[in-house]
This record gives sequence, structure tokens and C-alpha cells, in this order.
Amino acid sequence: MPGMQISHRFLIALVLVAPMITAVPGSVLAQGAGSVSGTVTDAVSGAPLVGADIALDGTSLLAATDRAGSFRLAAVPAGQYSLLVTYLGHKTERADVTVTSGQTLVVEVKLAPANFSESVSVTAEPIAEGQARALNQQRTAPNIVNVVSADQIGAFPDPNAAEAASRIPGISITRDQGEGRYVLIRGTEPRLNSMLIDGERIPAPEGDVRQIQLDAVPADQLQSIEVTKALTPDMDADAIGGAVNLVTKQAVGRPTLLFSASGGYNALQESGDQRLFTATAGRRFEAGRFGLLAGFSSSALHRGSDGFLNLKHFEKYYWSYLKKVIFSVTDAGMCFIPFYEGNWEQRLEYMLELPKGKTIARFAFTNLKKAKDVLKGHTCIMGGVPHSLLQTGTPNDVDKFCKELIETVGKGGGFILSPNTGVTNEAKPENVKAMVEAAKKYGRY
Repeated sequence: MPGMQISHRFLIALVLVAPMITAVPGSVLAQGAGSVSGTVTDAVSGAPLVGADIALDGTSLLAATDRAGSFRLAAVPAGQYSLLVTYLGHKTERADVTVTSGQTLVVEVKLAPANFSESVSVTAEPIAEGQARALNQQRTAPNIVNVVSADQIGAFPDPNAAEAASRIPGISITRDQGEGRYVLIRGTEPRLNSMLIDGERIPAPEGDVRQIQLDAVPADQLQSIEVTKALTPDMDADAIGGAVNLVTKQAVGRPTLLFSASGGYNALQESGDQRLFTATAGRRFEAGRFGLLAGFSSSALHRGSDGFLNLKHFEKYYWSYLKKVIFSVTDAGMCFIPFYEGNWEQRLEYMLELPKGKTIARFAFTNLKKAKDVLKGHTCIMGGVPHSLLQTGTPNDVDKFCKELIETVGKGGGFILSPNTGVTNEAKPENVKAMVEAAKKYGRY
């Protein structure tokens, strides 16, 4: 069997020689390679630039800066190179570097904002620092990400994070009383999306729901809003729609002081008492080793919403049929007591079409003082006491509230003091008794 012996010897020799051949280049490469690391910052503000492109001429080595502006190029063969740093809205920077075998070269790069000078007459504004950072972050991201910077957030009158996020393509929100609350990513309901602050998951505040309310997060306290529409392996895999990351502001190298004040008018509430004040101050100390940032936000927004049909549809499909029912009851000699849910302040005049003195209008959330001024005794008014007051208030609170209500709405008669939506099981018995006693005490005329 001489042929078989030769074959075995050949295989053994091949197995023993192959590791020796493959091991030599790796050893040589390890001995002749180094690394390049460093940070990229803005030359004016000293803030780290996120998503800057790093390239080493003559090689295929590429990198992008992280949130701290840091980068690292590993396994760089020893030698002299030209380091190319590019960032949207800033001048391109080149730096000559010498890589030494077995050592790490640290490079600090500062990019100056680009000065645009063209012979063509174009009216435009330079890209703001935060906006450039957001665009670079989107461009260098490994997945589908949209980023809204503080510059863009401040350009719109959005009071909270939910409304600021609605400016991003593919994002919609649900509103409560006209204010944005929950975020929907590409049509996926809020409970199937995850919410994060600085990359950390936010737990739901309630035990039986999963969605997170973003109306409590002031938009002016955010550095950026990152919406991830395609999850990566380093993220929690429990979000079908995507993830919203609220990135808070960080202190920069130079002292910073920002202040804003705004107001407005709400036509539904007929109130000009709309106020919003924000302030941010901070800086870094000890050559940037640590920083301090303080933020303040105060708002007094008297919102209102009209969840009814538009007037044309209201008259055609709602009021015409309801009025027929009311007339049929009053014509039979009975008193009709409709319960007007929601806010009827924009439709009180329609009640003047009903027979005078034959109906009792019970309101849930309508301003009774305004109803009194419009109806002028045409119909009796009922309600006024919030069920929340009966549940959480004290007898003294109930007595004081009922006294003011009777003096305002009950003047001249035509008012029945009662809870807005009935007495619930959660109402305190002593508060219900205080409401009844207040009607006896102040309701005589």
C-alpha cells in the first residue's frame, strides 16, 4: 500500500505547514501597526461635533465621531499619512500624522464654520451648528434615523417634546385638549414604540399601559430628538414601530446663557393669558473635564378644544334632530333635561331656539358664567361642581367653591347646583354633604 502512505504524509505536512504560513503575516502586521484616536470639536464654541467623517488618505480606513466627538482608527500600518476630517457646514481640515508601530497617536481637530462666498446671488442662511450636527448624525448613522436639533426645535412654538417630534417625517401625534401627548412612528400606535432619555429606556408611569406621555417634557430643554425607525442589535427589540430618544442639553466650552419669553391668545377660551418662559445657563470648567448646566421652564397655557362637529354638520345632522326630540317632549307637557357633554360654549346660542322655561340644561365642562350671560334665563342651568373637587377636596373647599358659583351663576335664579357628571362612588360623603349645605346656605334669594 505505498500509495496510501504517500497520501497520508502529504496531508500531515500540509496541516503542519499551513499554520506557520498564515501566522507569519499576522505577526509582522501586529509589529508594524499603530492606531489613531482623538476628538473633533467646533473651533468657535468648543462643542463636540457628532458624525464627523474621518478618513486616512492612502488607506481604506474610515471612522465617524460619536456623541462625545471622539473617534478611533485601529490597525493603521506605521508611516506618514494625511488625516482628512469633514463635517457639514464646516471647513474641511487636513492634518499630517505619523503613526508609530505599537503606539496610539492622539489628534485634536478643531473645525471652523464654513464661509460661503459665491459669485451667484443667492439669499440663504448658513447651516446652524445644531442643525449641522443633526444632519451629520443622520448621514453617518448605520440605520434609518431622523434627528431634530435644538436650533430647529427653537424655530417653532412647540412647548413639549411630542409636538417637536411631530416635525419629523413619518411621525404623528395624538392630542389631548389640543396638546400633543403620544408619539406614533410610521402609523404604529404609541404602545408599540419605545421612549428613551439620553439612551436610557423610560418606564411607563402607569401599571396597565405601555405608552409614555411626552407632554410633560419641555422642548426647550432638549439638545436634540432622535427617532430611530429601524432598530439595531444594540437596542431593545421590543419596539415594533421604532424608538424616540430625547437627548438633553450638555454644557459647552464657552459660557452659555439663553432666555426666551413668549405669549399668545386662545380664541376658544377668549384668554390672552398664555405665558411661556425658558432659560438655560452653563459652561465647562477645568479644561473641559466637567461641566455645569441649569435649565428652567415655566408655562401657563390656558388651552381649550372644540371636539364637536363643524357648525354645518352640527346643524344638519345633530341639532336638527335633537331639537325635534326636545319639542316633542315639551309639547307633551314635560320638562326636558338634556345633558350637554363636552364644551358647548361655541353653540350656546342654539339653545335660544328651544321653548323658554321648559328645559333644564345640564353642562359637563361648559363655562357656566358664559352660559348664564348668553341664555339670560331662557333655560335653567344645572351643574357646576367638578367631581374631582368632591373626590379630593375638603368640605371647606367645597363650601367656598359653591358659594362663589351661586353668587355668579345663581344670581336671579334659574340655577340648580349639582355635580358636573353626577356623584361617583369615589366622592367623599362629607364633601357631598357640604355641597348640599352650601345650596341651603347661599342659594336663597
